[in-house]
Amino acid sequence: MKRSKGERQGTRFIASRSKSERSRLNIDRVIHEYSEGDSVAIVIDGGQQKGMPNRRFQGKTGVISGKQGVAWVVIIKDGNKTKTVVARPEHIRLVEWGCENMTDNDYVDYALVRDALIETQKRRGFLTYEQKMALQHAEWSASDLRNGYKTESKVFQEMYNLFIELESISKYPEIAAKLAEVMPLNNDEVRAILAGRRIAVETSEIEAILDIVKQNIGAVWETCILLDN
Repeated sequence: MKRSKGERQGTRFIASRSKSERSRLNIDRVIHEYSEGDSVAIVIDGGQQKGMPNRRFQGKTGVISGKQGVAWVVIIKDGNKTKTVVARPEHIRLVEWGCENMTDNDYVDYALVRDALIETQKRRGFLTYEQKMALQHAEWSASDLRNGYKTESKVFQEMYNLFIELESISKYPEIAAKLAEVMPLNNDEVRAILAGRRIAVETSEIEAILDIVKQNIGAVWETCILLDN
């Protein structure tokens, strides 16, 4: 049998729906009126063929820029490119982060994500399945169960500002955020994080990173080192 090369190739699972959702049309989603600038996510509804975006955009988030007929125009960042997706309302969902004043260049810690999702739950009365999973992960990651100490937004921001000042890290804000988020306790953990961008650093720079972590988590650092030995 010839291999399919159609537009819906590989969408068997992407476009599938749970039994309770089959043959149902979400009226609230269809009639929802978006405003320009609203953050939305592309969530393909396999039960609705019209206005279905390409599968490569599944899960992508973007911003509403206008309306085209009954469909909405969504601006999405795909790597270094900006793309325009036209999708019917059945295939998009409003994204509520709870951090309305954030920009694309902002980086947040687990504690802030946790608090934002809890606030969203209180405001809306419910969370989507994906948001519930994100909340569970954020609650665990922000607690002392992850590495012996809790995540604090103030500490995260202070470490991020210090990491971004390092010459080898200054061009990689996402790495600075990752270091502040993970708070590595030894050389191997630091190198594992830097490997994502293949950043070559001297031993002195690794020691500087560890010193920043040590200064911000204080006595907990000493406890972890004692347990390590």
